[in-house]
Amino acid sequence: MNSSQHNLPWNAWLLASGALLCLMSCGEQPLSPAVRVTPVALETEPAVEEIGRRLVGVGSCTASGCHGSAKPHEILGSEYNIWISSDPHAQAHSVLYEDRSLKIVQKLDGAKFNPAMPPYEDQRCLTCHSTTFAAAVDEAGEIVTDGVGCEACHGPAEDWLAEHYLPGFDDAARERLGMWDTKNLYSRAQICASCHVGSPGREVNHDLIAAGHPRLQFEMGAYLQALPKHWDERRDRERSGGNFEFLTWALGQTATSRAALKQLEHRAAQGPVWPELSEWSCGACHHDLLDTAKRQEALAARGGLSGQTIRWDDWNHHLVREHAGLIASALGKSGSADKLQEQLAEMAKLAGSLNANRQEVAAAARAMGTELDAWAKQIQTSPVDLNSIDTLMRSFVQTYERGVADTSEAMLVYDALATLQQTRLDTLALQNQKPGKRDQAVTASLAKMFDALTKADTTPQDMTTELSELAKLLQQREPSE
Repeated sequence: MNSSQHNLPWNAWLLASGALLCLMSCGEQPLSPAVRVTPVALETEPAVEEIGRRLVGVGSCTASGCHGSAKPHEILGSEYNIWISSDPHAQAHSVLYEDRSLKIVQKLDGAKFNPAMPPYEDQRCLTCHSTTFAAAVDEAGEIVTDGVGCEACHGPAEDWLAEHYLPGFDDAARERLGMWDTKNLYSRAQICASCHVGSPGREVNHDLIAAGHPRLQFEMGAYLQALPKHWDERRDRERSGGNFEFLTWALGQTATSRAALKQLEHRAAQGPVWPELSEWSCGACHHDLLDTAKRQEALAARGGLSGQTIRWDDWNHHLVREHAGLIASALGKSGSADKLQEQLAEMAKLAGSLNANRQEVAAAARAMGTELDAWAKQIQTSPVDLNSIDTLMRSFVQTYERGVADTSEAMLVYDALATLQQTRLDTLALQNQKPGKRDQAVTASLAKMFDALTKADTTPQDMTTELSELAKLLQQREPSE
């Protein structure tokens, strides 16, 4: 994949590195212009639940015969060198020494700020910016200063370190010894979401956002593209057929919703503040006072601030809440998502109420987990072909051609369309077919859409023109069709 960097506006919530998904043509040559997935911040890494096994630290992986060999053109054996030299996770703890981290804590605590507790020693920061979730960490603090190390994603290595490279180390051994499954895309997405969306005790709430911490906005496909690969992505693609981009997108969105509901359950049941304002969509309150009537109508249609309700967390739940039915229908599973969408719609009403009963919210959020896991299984076991991809793209465009509610929704729609087009091109490549003129035109149209969305003065209305153009293109058929 090619990559590039952009200086992107804060109000678009595109907060960090610009490693972007590019649509590729058959073979190795990229289409021009490329289509890119919205870049999203790699800002925080909250840790997962305490496991009960000890950490051994990154240092246990660095031997030249393990993962620290100096082979610049080989991934296998060079995983540590790639991580330490290029991966933002390696710097997760060191950023706590920066002035901006100190300013965030000072603003957060105000008059209660304790200068004897700097951010790099503050447990509120360490739970996200280091690997501290296991039963014991070395007293010298060396593992803490590793940042977000190997065990944050692969699990505490106390029991599997000496065995994971041996012949016969299979899935049963991995599960028995506590090595986490990163090959299964839904499992991987859940591991990522437990950090990048948050988990009980590891969160970026409204107070922290107000103090200057970036809001957590996770999109699995964009994050994977932003990371330097210390694993062989070709194997991911082989396991997924031509559906890797689709599965990463759909399963990532499902895992995001799952993690956000778990966080909501904890906040509602035990949180010190209720309602927690970061559970609501930022754009419902934070927007220009002289706003357009069209946007106000769109907000109202989606449950804007009416005195009774406010829009609930569009970013983390938008895809599953609004489009699980469309996806199910395109995959030939009509009706399989009905219950899930009904529950999420009811959850939106309940969580969006200004005087919601926190125990009712917690119970409803808890009940959703099983449904989301079942939905993920449906996605994983359903074949995706060119017809289903085309159906989904047309459905998305038709849904939003009349306008989007805000920039956040516009970014989600763009990511969906770019991912589906990438999946289409991957499928064509596996069938030894070259993209036709329509595909090249769709790619160019999506590139224009990306540029429109990343202007410094972008507005949700900028999406409408590009979607109308794309709608016309998608009605055309390639000669081979």
